[in-house]
Amino acid sequence: MSISGAPAVLRLARAGSAHDESRVPVTFEAVRAAVANAPLNEIMPAATGDHAAALGFALAWAVMAAKRSADDGVIFWAAPEQDFFEDGLPNAEGLAQFGISLDRLLMVRTNCQADALWAVEQALATPEITALCAVSPSRKPLSLTATRRLLLTAEKHKTRCILLRQDLAGTSAAWSRWQISAAPSEGEERELGRPSFKAHLARSRAGNSGLNFNLVWDIHSHAFSDGESGNSAAMDGPVASAFAGRQADADERSAA
Repeated sequence: MSISGAPAVLRLARAGSAHDESRVPVTFEAVRAAVANAPLNEIMPAATGDHAAALGFALAWAVMAAKRSADDGVIFWAAPEQDFFEDGLPNAEGLAQFGISLDRLLMVRTNCQADALWAVEQALATPEITALCAVSPSRKPLSLTATRRLLLTAEKHKTRCILLRQDLAGTSAAWSRWQISAAPSEGEERELGRPSFKAHLARSRAGNSGLNFNLVWDIHSHAFSDGESGNSAAMDGPVASAFAGRQADADERSAA
């Protein structure tokens, strides 16, 4: 498996090397680049009522992942029917205004969670697919085995999977887990501002867990801009260097 983004992380490490005593802020882009092309990432609401924000962030992440495919790959979105009971079905005009190309979006509504997971696993075998699977609350939580199946399938076919988790997420094979809530949007008077999010990196296999970011989604460039950072302190050089080392080790193992 090849994880892209090492150049950005290495630049970050060099800037905070032992020869430079200054503290180096860790940007969202540097952190995201380390896991952007990982086969499996998780996104979940930070609290009750944040589902819409988590969904928006997950869709934006999927758009960025699809944009990096050779031909702007397809976004495959699978969800059990119960996932739409509270918020309703997606609106085509709203999706387009969010920056999602409707001719690159394939949505599947299933009778149950197991069917949604099966559909995503099959879709991940298709080249250039970015698959988004909604995981609804259930008495039987999603197992580590189930997440590992998705991880291995995505690794095998060099595709990407995003789990939008509303359940009580436990142990998972995902490379990262993000907790998302809505942030105030700045716009003109009586106009909607750009979608804004508060993102907390709860866990990352690439390092730097526990960071917070205020992010704004640009529907035209299909990218997040990093607003005022919620980090209480910048990461220092040795920690940033260790982060880059783990990334380099992952790339070396994938090339073996």
